[in-house]
Amino acid sequence: MPESLPAALPVLPLRQGVVLPGGIGPLSIGRPGSIAAAEAVGVHDPADPHSGLILVAVQR
Repeated sequence: MPESLPAALPVLPLRQGVVLPGGIGPLSIGRPGSIAAAEAVGVHDPADPHSGLILVAVQR
C-alpha cells in the first residue's frame, strides 16, 4: 500500500546538481526562501510521521 504524503511540503529549488532518493550529501543554500524551507524540516516531531520531509526540485 502506498504511503500517503501531506498536501503541502516545503520546497527547496536547486540550481545545480541532482539529488537522488535516499541520497546523502551536503547542499549549499543561501536564498532566504531556501533557508526557510530547510529550517522548516530541521525540527523533527516524533508524533508526526511526515516531519522532516522536503520537496527538492531541480531548477533550469
